[in-house]
Amino acid sequence: MLRGGAAFVVLPTMLATACACGDDTAPARVDAGFDGGGDAGFEPIEPEPPLPPEAPAPPDWECPAGWRAVPDPDAVDVVACEPWPESGRPDCVDDSEAVFPGQSACALVGTPCPAGDFAEDLPAAGDVVHVRAGDPPGGDGSAAAPFATIADGLAAASDGAVVALSKGSFDEVVALDRPVTLWGACVAATSIAPAADSDIDPVVAVSGADVEIRNLTLTGRHPGIEIRAAADATMDAVVVRDVWSYGVQVTGGGRLGATDLVVRRVDPDSRGADGRGVVVTLGGVMVASRLSVSEATASGIRVVDPWSSFEGTDVVVARARVPVAGLGVSVLLGAAVTLHRTVVEETAVAGINVHGDGTVLTATDLVVRDTRANSEGAFGNGLVVQELASASVGPALVERNAVVGVNALRATLVLTDAIVRDSLAQPSDGFYGVGLDLASATARIERIWLGRNRSVGLHAIGGTIDAVDLVVAGTLPTEADQGLGIGLEMGDGAAVTVLRAVFDANRTIGVSAYGPGTSLTCDDVAIRGTLPTLVLGGRDGAGVGMQIWQAAIATLRRVEVSGNRTMGVAVLDPGSRYEGTDVAVTDTLSRLLDGDYGYGIQVGAGASLDLERVQVRSSRRAGVLIGGTGSAGTLRDLAVLSTLERDCVLTTCKGEGGGTGLAALEGATLEATRIRVSDSALCGVQLAREAQMDLHQGRISENPVGANVQIADYDLSRLRDGVVFSDNGRDLDAEALPLPEPAERVSP
Repeated sequence: MLRGGAAFVVLPTMLATACACGDDTAPARVDAGFDGGGDAGFEPIEPEPPLPPEAPAPPDWECPAGWRAVPDPDAVDVVACEPWPESGRPDCVDDSEAVFPGQSACALVGTPCPAGDFAEDLPAAGDVVHVRAGDPPGGDGSAAAPFATIADGLAAASDGAVVALSKGSFDEVVALDRPVTLWGACVAATSIAPAADSDIDPVVAVSGADVEIRNLTLTGRHPGIEIRAAADATMDAVVVRDVWSYGVQVTGGGRLGATDLVVRRVDPDSRGADGRGVVVTLGGVMVASRLSVSEATASGIRVVDPWSSFEGTDVVVARARVPVAGLGVSVLLGAAVTLHRTVVEETAVAGINVHGDGTVLTATDLVVRDTRANSEGAFGNGLVVQELASASVGPALVERNAVVGVNALRATLVLTDAIVRDSLAQPSDGFYGVGLDLASATARIERIWLGRNRSVGLHAIGGTIDAVDLVVAGTLPTEADQGLGIGLEMGDGAAVTVLRAVFDANRTIGVSAYGPGTSLTCDDVAIRGTLPTLVLGGRDGAGVGMQIWQAAIATLRRVEVSGNRTMGVAVLDPGSRYEGTDVAVTDTLSRLLDGDYGYGIQVGAGASLDLERVQVRSSRRAGVLIGGTGSAGTLRDLAVLSTLERDCVLTTCKGEGGGTGLAALEGATLEATRIRVSDSALCGVQLAREAQMDLHQGRISENPVGANVQIADYDLSRLRDGVVFSDNGRDLDAEALPLPEPAERVSP
């Protein structure tokens, strides 16, 4: 479990070892007539083999123009679209330049500076009023005799006029309340920069309709530009830099369309308030194409309140100024944001935060990465969707974020064609680093690759999750204590449905489901190569393929569990159920630290198992173990093949390596129909300590001992209903053989 949650557990096991079963020099008591359970020539029905799972499809991302297709170093079929050149995002040190997603180098914002004072592409016809910085008062607005101030030019301009600004800096604030165009010579040389400080008055205030601002810079210790109630404005090739409170604000129902807009270095005002790049609030509407926001203190883009909306294409939000806040994009309290071809990187606390009832985010071709923690070392999530908000995201790359890559809490998330990888631990304590964290959420995730995250790849607590075409690979241990590393962990009533998935090379447990009301439905799933973590007080941290415990329920169809350690499948505790069809459990290895265990399937402590078409091959110590009062197993079309001794047989457990195909112990019940149990190192089937076993139709063959029954006066016909015992060293061994002590619990 993640820190603060319930701990996972690998329950004690109870397997009878029977080294003497294979000792031909000291034969045990053999019941005469235990020779096959059928007429001469009887051939039992062979169990049907399980159907293999279908492989998941990788994320499907067609890269936008200018973006590069980059395969993941560990999975070449997982291809992310990279918006920058191989050298990374270009650093535009000249404030008149910017770079947008898909561009390989910084480029000039707007037109080059003209040789003369005014822009060279001013309209040839219509009303053009000229204003030149530094000129004496008394001009008439012509190119030969410009006005000296913007205010004078606006006063003389008719509706629809162009007010042409020269090169130079204009020390004034500007109010635009009529349909006019403010047209600078170029962003590098034309600036509106009031010298006096103000926490209230923006450099430019727009309150009229059909206002256009282009080819200039706004700067000064003021808020940048505000589009107010009923205003309708466009901005083209504008740089807003070194302002405070906000760079651009659209409020009160105002509307803004912006192209080639750059907002840089926005600080809190003299009262310490805000420091936001772009703000859309109180019903404001903004549509932007090629927008760059960098080095904002509080947030890059903030859209808040019902009826407020923002749509952006080719957007970059980067480099939070102060890591105490410095969010990338905040969508709050019923607002709506749509993003296309957007990069959010090197921000703080959260790359994108979507919060509140009715709040909606829609994003395509999205990159969120390198989100930092705050100054206290906390937070740093990539994408956060919370408290009744909803988000539809993909294709997307979410990488190298602190704490969590994608988080949905009491919210709705649709995530498609997404790569979430390399999440980092929380700097303050070294915990977390989760790939996808869903808590009481409703989520649909499709064609998702979760790779090299920490603690847990996919964490689901409560809620309902539908996952289609999912890969969770290489989840790393928690940085702080080197524990966990779980592929999928779900609990507290979560309902998770998985169609086509692979869980590969995770740590401790590949898939863990726990708690009453928790249900996992899997179709076409492979759980492979779960690795141990060598911590937990010097004990080996398991390496279990799938663990269903504390009354959770798993329903399976076409599931492969292979190359895991300690146990392939563990079903533990009263109320836990594991049921389904077409399950293959192969090559379960012994525990790394001491060479013990290696069970294919273990059911214990009152749990139950009901499976059809099952193959358990190359387990250690036991293929299928049902143990403990109240534990029950029902299997149909079961093959348990080549069960091996546990690895410690060469060192600490010499002569007691085990190797039982099918075992029922400690008051458990087991019924199996259409079976084959062959090539076990020790016993084909084993029954001890008041357990019950019924076998129907099948073959138990090529084992040193066919059946080891350690219960006096057990009705052996219950093992012989259409079951043929053949080619065993002895068909029956009824001697009481030593049983090992239960295994330790493992908890982080």
